[in-house]
Amino acid sequence: MKAKISYVIMLIILLTVSIIAWINNYVLSSLFVISSTAFVLYLIYKVWIANYIYRRNTFIIKKGKHRSRFTPYFLWNTKIIEGRLSFSDSCWYNDNDEHINKLVGLYWNGIHDTSIRIGWNTSDKVEGRIRLFFYCYVHGKRVVESWGKLEPKMIMLPIKHKTKNIEYRFQMGYDNSGKFLFIKICDKHWNEINRFQYVQELKLSKFGGLCFPYFGGKEKAPHNMNVEVQIFNKF
Repeated sequence: MKAKISYVIMLIILLTVSIIAWINNYVLSSLFVISSTAFVLYLIYKVWIANYIYRRNTFIIKKGKHRSRFTPYFLWNTKIIEGRLSFSDSCWYNDNDEHINKLVGLYWNGIHDTSIRIGWNTSDKVEGRIRLFFYCYVHGKRVVESWGKLEPKMIMLPIKHKTKNIEYRFQMGYDNSGKFLFIKICDKHWNEINRFQYVQELKLSKFGGLCFPYFGGKEKAPHNMNVEVQIFNKF
């Protein structure tokens, strides 16, 4: 809410200056009108469109595709995000390729420069079990660690089975005080199940963004896959 109020205040200031400039100088006023219009469009995207898209929760990766959707969500000076996630039985697949899919994450300076994401696959070949990975890039160096197992064997899509998915909570990002990247997985009551961290002091750009569900590696989704992710942060 504070962020939205600050946006409105900035918009009022821009419009006021634009009016004053228009009275004194047509060229200068035009520049301010253009900048004000750009800012308004940014507000519409940031406060309404992007928030609506990302907070719809259910992501569908269609058969033969990598991405659930491609809608960039840029962030400013965000180091940690938290939210909830749940897999459906459609996320399980039997494949000899042990590539790592990506669920949700945060990046700075570009995904393949410095980023942190929750990775997953079904490489243990036990139906109904999802294997998680700590998946990150540190200044261009990829770091991947196998990391625990969630058991969504009882997870079914509510529409199909009239039961709720098993929900997990997560927190991830960069801890400035401890100087480490981390991911923490909890149950829906925030009781910690497991965590992983990579200790290294980083100089992160203030500019970054959210990462969306992605299937692959090079492989594409063998069938439609539904996964739920909701970010709790108020940007």
